[in-house]
Amino acid sequence: MIGTTRLSVTTVPNISKQWVEWDVTDNVQNIVNQQQDNCGWAIRDEKLYHINIYSTIAQFQSKESKQNAPELVVVTNNNNPSPPAIFGPSTGRFGMMFEYVFFLEDPDGQDMYLWVEWSGNCPKEEWIGPFASVDKIVIPNIWNGTGNYVIRAKAKDIAGLKGYWGTLEISMPLQHRTLLERIVEWLICLIVSN
Repeated sequence: MIGTTRLSVTTVPNISKQWVEWDVTDNVQNIVNQQQDNCGWAIRDEKLYHINIYSTIAQFQSKESKQNAPELVVVTNNNNPSPPAIFGPSTGRFGMMFEYVFFLEDPDGQDMYLWVEWSGNCPKEEWIGPFASVDKIVIPNIWNGTGNYVIRAKAKDIAGLKGYWGTLEISMPLQHRTLLERIVEWLICLIVSN
């Protein structure tokens, strides 16, 4: 019960040491969606019965019980988020800033977090977000040198279920540059890496 609101009702069997189940799916979903506070549940008889004194008929084990302690069984139909779609320049000149766009989609419509790995000597991003499903995230990056790189990204929904990697291959080819251009690019790389 929440306050005086009944969440679920079940008939208790007239046999001892039996499991009794209540369906609290809607209540748990409201808690996950932050539409309701998680205050726990009170399990009790609906009314008192007279035996020798006024008492309840059913008795339940507490969480401290060594046998048959209560359990919350969670069954989910959660699907993995889709691999992020990554768009942006796949070739160019190193030392320049490029913007990369990550599209996230969750089949269940849940909010998600994004993890990005920039290959080479660029650091990993921590989990960032949350973002809404079908959100577009723009992240700039500067490639520090010539070569081939791979951007890897994956999504994690708010329930903690991770998706598969999405990738984009990048090529920063060796370009003919004057000595002055090389010095400027070297200084840019030096500044970016610090």
